Amino acid sequence: MPYLDPRRHALREIRHYQRSTGLLIRKLSFQCLEAAEAYLTGLFVDTNLSAAHGKRVKVIARDLTLARRIRGDRL
Repeated sequence: MPYLDPRRHALREIRHYQRSTGLLIRKLSFQCLEAAEAYLTGLFVDTNLSAAHGKRVKVIARDLTLARRIRGDRL
């Protein structure tokens, strides 16, 4: 195989992955990432509601603790 400069090699690799249909990220890893994102999003929504209930705009650590206790999460 002849030597390719880095730009041509990168372009060839990009074209290869654009034509392929296989998954580049493993399914289980991606599912774990999505589950963690869903959990944290819900937790931050509850934390924001806790701050709004206290008539505040800024979220403090106490709001996060309250949201976790209401959800039943272990501290």
